Amino acid sequence: MGHTRMTTQGAASKNYNNHPFSGRAGSQPFALAHNGVLYNEAELRRDHRLPPTRVETDSYVAVQLLEKAGKLCPDSLCRMAEQLEGSFTLTVLDVENTLYLVRGNNPLSVRLFPSLGCYLYASTDEILNMALAALGISKLACTDIPIGQGDVMAINAQGRRTVTRFDDTKLRPQRYFSDWVWYEPAKEPDDYMETLMEYGKRHGVPERELRLLINAGYDALDLEEMIYDKQFRAYCLREIMAEYGVH
Repeated sequence: MGHTRMTTQGAASKNYNNHPFSGRAGSQPFALAHNGVLYNEAELRRDHRLPPTRVETDSYVAVQLLEKAGKLCPDSLCRMAEQLEGSFTLTVLDVENTLYLVRGNNPLSVRLFPSLGCYLYASTDEILNMALAALGISKLACTDIPIGQGDVMAINAQGRRTVTRFDDTKLRPQRYFSDWVWYEPAKEPDDYMETLMEYGKRHGVPERELRLLINAGYDALDLEEMIYDKQFRAYCLREIMAEYGVH
């Protein structure tokens, strides 16, 4: 399992912060990757008395919840998902090559390619289409596989699919952008962020872009780098726009 990460918590320069994470539920080793941001990591660590870890990434609490459950199965994945607050879609791969897709309130696009004997997935259709074009297989026959919010889809090594449901009623609605502004008011930036905003504007970066990046979870160090690196900033903005369906 691989993962391309948009960093929101935990320095990417420390590889133990990067997805996929390895874990062991009882005797079952697994790998986990997460798309989204979790808001109740600290509460879950406290309430479940999870062991200390050097991993700084919020996503790692999902690994620890599965480890504490002692087994990896649709039921334990459902119980784990029901405790998460924030935005998420999780992918979990076990040692028998069964892939679990846990769809929360983040987007997920899944397609089956019968001629290749494989499934391909990404957070959005746009990103998946870009990958297919890069691979030169965009014209191959494929089938869209529906997966809704609250679904845990298991795909075994033979390609057989089963779906289990978890209670998704506590998930917050996904946030959307309109003209580069959150509908849901974001937390006000601190003084240093405001200083960075002013600095960025003086260097020609539109304020709406800077606020979008802050609201998406980038920290001050990320913002500093993006002010100087236009190409990196444009890439991050495209990723945000694709994830939330902005055109």
